[in-house]
Formats: sequence, structure tokens, C-alpha cells
Amino acid sequence: MGLTRDDLVARLIKAGELEVLGGDQVETDSYFDTEQFRFHEPGSFEADYGGLTNYFKSIRRAFDDRSIRRGIIFVEGKYVACQTWIEGQFVREFTQSPAGPLPPNGECVVWDLSNIFRFDDEGRLVEEWVWTDYRSFLRQLGADGGRSHPSHPAPSVRFSPLGIEHMAYKATHRPALNAIGGLKDTVRDIQKAN
Repeated sequence: MGLTRDDLVARLIKAGELEVLGGDQVETDSYFDTEQFRFHEPGSFEADYGGLTNYFKSIRRAFDDRSIRRGIIFVEGKYVACQTWIEGQFVREFTQSPAGPLPPNGECVVWDLSNIFRFDDEGRLVEEWVWTDYRSFLRQLGADGGRSHPSHPAPSVRFSPLGIEHMAYKATHRPALNAIGGLKDTVRDIQKAN
């Protein structure tokens, strides 16, 4: 299947909407290689497609008025790097927060993420790397003043996907273009490693 840049971006956007907003599970599954998919996040946390699906089910149960937005998007071959914001009103227990189950606080919570995705030849998602600021996320959830959980380190902790040293939120004090440029370099390094 010869997918263009626009095809990959459209599939990424639709997959995110189905996961965050909810939708037909068979349709959602069609955007992923459900057998091979791997999710990587700081602190060496790994999940398969079932784990990712369960995480988003917990988000849909805990948060109302959910939305997902993509910011700057770069495509390099089968890799897509982008900014992502997921937002929702925290109204029911969040069973899969980084700090464990948390009671609702009624607040609007915004996940601010940097993602790198890898697609297969059929345009299905097979791998995702995520960087986020867990301290800020936990603070919004009302958890322990924003102290991080041992399995989800604070953003200053080094994370090394495939041996590539990368500081989560490395570009906090640099312009956005430098941050995305760093993501683009990371995509190239991951491509070389694979």
C-alpha cells in the first residue's frame, strides 16, 4: 500500500479521535497492527495494543467533554512526529493515572504530549513513543502535589528509547521549532536503529 504523507497524517488523526472520543472497536482496531503494536513511555513503561486500549477506556470513563488536537506534524518515511493535546473534564475515578487510581476533582485536565509514531506498509500504527510532563499532569489531577510515581518519572529523568538519549521536554526553554527539530532528529535515529 503506497501511502502518502497526507494519508499517514489522516490515519493518525482518526486513530487518536477513535481512542480518545470512543468509537466502534473494530474500526479503531483497523488503524493498528493489534498483534505487533508497542507503546513506549518514560520510565521504561511498555504496553501492547490491549494495554493502550484499556488505558483509553479508563480515560473515556473518567473524563467528560474529551478532545484531542495535533499540533506541528513532521513525517519522515513511515515515522510521524507531532505535538498532541488531550483534554477532558475529570468527573469520575481515573483508574490508570500514573499515580494509581485517583478520585475526580472536577477540573479540566490537559495532557501535553510529544509523540513519535511508526506505521507499517499497510498504514497501521505499530509503535509509539511518548514524552510528557508527569509532574504537571499529576498536579492537574490533584495527586500528591505533582510528585511523580516511581514507574512514571518526573520530566527531568533521562529516557532512552532504543539507546537514544533524549530529555523529556528537552525543549522547555527553546522555541517550538527547535523542539520539533529535535523530534525529527530522534525519528531519524530510531529509523537507523531499526
